[in-house]
Amino acid sequence: MHPDLRGRGLGKQLTARTEEAIRAAGGHRVYIETSSREQYVPTREFYLRIGYQVEAVVEDFYAPGDGKVILVKVV
Repeated sequence: MHPDLRGRGLGKQLTARTEEAIRAAGGHRVYIETSSREQYVPTREFYLRIGYQVEAVVEDFYAPGDGKVILVKVV
């Protein structure tokens, strides 16, 4: 999300609606993946704040020094 749009609750609302749809379809977990690069720290912090936990880190997935971080939330 563009930095100027952060802090308005849009990401939280979109994520909550997605989680509701997954629950309604009988799902129990939501998995999200992102890069381990420094520029994605705000993204990972956002997901941690709304109840996601780091499930796994796959080192060097995208490129050397750029791992995949997999987060999960039980819904």
